[in-house]
Amino acid sequence: NHPMLALSALTGEGCGLLLECLDRELSRSHDVVELDISLSDGKTLAWLYSRGEVMSRTDDNEYAHLRVRLDPADVARLQHRRGGLN
Repeated sequence: NHPMLALSALTGEGCGLLLECLDRELSRSHDVVELDISLSDGKTLAWLYSRGEVMSRTDDNEYAHLRVRLDPADVARLQHRRGGLN
């Protein structure tokens, strides 16, 4: 059973709903991870923003505390890069 959507190539009607559905489906296969990244580690912070969806971030004097949605392959890459999470 596959959901169906009506789209108009002429007016664009229905495209917004299509994008919402695609976003929801693509998000299902992603993991949400909580991380503490040193503020001096700009390379990792930039990587997270480019590869994932930063859902929340709070900073203290030393760390950025993030909640990030990542593809499982990127979670594995991050774990390998950092020797584990957090």
